[in-house]
Amino acid sequence: MKRPLTISLHFYGAQHPDNHFDLFIVSHDNLYLEHYPLSKTDLRQLLSGKPVAITPGHSHRLKYLNYSGLVGDNRGRVRVLLQSCIISEHPFSTQKIICHRDSVCYTTLNVQAD
Repeated sequence: MKRPLTISLHFYGAQHPDNHFDLFIVSHDNLYLEHYPLSKTDLRQLLSGKPVAITPGHSHRLKYLNYSGLVGDNRGRVRVLLQSCIISEHPFSTQKIICHRDSVCYTTLNVQAD
């Protein structure tokens, strides 16, 4: 089953220390978004096809999968940079294969937080 995903930029302002990227993946039950915060280095590695160790963040509402715009409570703005989907997941494995819209595949390694 294909699961949609997006990578968004969460932008607070130029040179702001909280600027980051977010990988959002629709959960298996389609009820929420799995969330993985990404640094600029993580994003570069992911887009170059290299495995990236990522730690899950807190889940998000489904509306943020394709949301671009202001975030409430003065928490900056978000912009979707990439839309794609997971095309293959190996059971009992931490490996996920992700396919970008131009058919280039990427691999991420999901590392659970301790």
